[in-house]
Amino acid sequence: MPKPENFDKLTPDQKRQARLEAWINHEGLEFTKPEPEKGYRERAQMFADAFLMKKPKRVPVALATGFFPFLYAGYSCKDAMYDYEKLGKAMKKYHADFMPDTTASAGLYVPGKLLETLDYKLYHWPGHGVPENTSYQCTEAEFMKQD
Repeated sequence: MPKPENFDKLTPDQKRQARLEAWINHEGLEFTKPEPEKGYRERAQMFADAFLMKKPKRVPVALATGFFPFLYAGYSCKDAMYDYEKLGKAMKKYHADFMPDTTASAGLYVPGKLLETLDYKLYHWPGHGVPENTSYQCTEAEFMKQD
């Protein structure tokens, strides 16, 4: 989102308003059809209204989905971390079927191969230390000793 020229001179409330307006007006995003653009604006306006303590058209929905989209699509949690084609299909199915007001991010699903390559110790993940349909588990161990 580009900042207005005088952004640094605005009050915090004015800065927030400028950011919300840029979000609602989807600066930097292009839509190929009017229906998705209309839906985007309506959803962004609901969130903006909620942020500003105004009564939105309806309560906007922003879910923390965890691994639900994969289980819902018939895949394992391990699939989410190791098979990116299945990850994409599951996320598309989840969004098409449930139509949440915000996107569920695929950023939660760190590539399992990357974690293996790094020999990551702080967490166990699906198929690597915990069963394939189990979420992350913090490894409770002492990694930094006194010496």
